[in-house]
Amino acid sequence: MQHISPGFVGQLVDWLDRSCRLRVEVAVNGVEPMPGHVYFAPERLHLGLDPAGRIRLSAGEPEEGQRPAVNVLFRALAQQYGPATLAVLLTGMGRDGASGLLRVAEAGGHTIAQDEQSCVIFGMPKEAIALGAARQVLPLAEMAPLLEQLARGVGSGRLRAAT
Repeated sequence: MQHISPGFVGQLVDWLDRSCRLRVEVAVNGVEPMPGHVYFAPERLHLGLDPAGRIRLSAGEPEEGQRPAVNVLFRALAQQYGPATLAVLLTGMGRDGASGLLRVAEAGGHTIAQDEQSCVIFGMPKEAIALGAARQVLPLAEMAPLLEQLARGVGSGRLRAAT
């Protein structure tokens, strides 16, 4: 989930899709998420999952002043995948993501928050850490190797990743 000003999601998705080995795209309602794909919420829509695990977009009320909101996605992942969820909360202003990360932790999922030293803005991770939602607090440079190690379980259905 990315908080971004209206008008920039498409450009960011295009740039990332050209720059990454993974397929990066704007999420489409009703589509089943596929391995090796990165999905961005469309502008002004929350991204979650329906009971069948397909992408569910909604124009619900903003949460913590945000739409899309990280909390919506994290809650959906916790409900759908429980302990098989991997959720990471990175730098950002405000509290969005903190209560959702706590839901993932309470469901037995693996939760990570970015440490203060490597954050540009320590607001969102700080709130999650204060709630006790982060199983690990790591600098950004240590996340990719850990995520690669943890993601090896994705193919077996043991772990679902979301950042």
